[in-house]
Amino acid sequence: MHASNIQFNHIHLWVQLWGLPFDLMSKTVVQEIGDWMGHCMKVDERPWSSDQARFMRIRVELEIQKPLRRGRMVISPEGVRTWIHYRYERLPVFCFQCGVLGHDAKVCPSPVTSDEGTFQYGAWLRATGGLKTPHSQGPPFRSSAGAGGTTGVATPPPTDEDPLGTPVKVIKTD
Repeated sequence: MHASNIQFNHIHLWVQLWGLPFDLMSKTVVQEIGDWMGHCMKVDERPWSSDQARFMRIRVELEIQKPLRRGRMVISPEGVRTWIHYRYERLPVFCFQCGVLGHDAKVCPSPVTSDEGTFQYGAWLRATGGLKTPHSQGPPFRSSAGAGGTTGVATPPPTDEDPLGTPVKVIKTD
């Protein structure tokens, strides 16, 4: 075996789940979300500090060749639709055009053209330290599918499907 023969197909990353309604903040729910993303390896079960009280963390195994997921629409058992934003901790180089790890937009092998010249991905996918609020720099915050505006970052509005086409599922709490 030689280093040039080894292929890397997966990466393990901590992902922060932002915008999850309080009644859906359970280990079962976030494991299911992690499995939608790839393979949920671990749920951060530390007692919530004041900084973490607004999001949950999961360790996920992701395929490197697939685009990063920006978020997902979830439906509570009561029927409330909510967009969940993903933020990736220690995220390596990735393309703002196609969302794939390992290259940037300047050298993208499959450039995506946009009418407005905006990208579907951006630096807001990177988790930063400290507490974020709905008015701080980062992804747009929506408390539900029809509420509120955005913080001005280029991102498509939430839809009934995630970027890779998986339909919305009803999540049941513990």
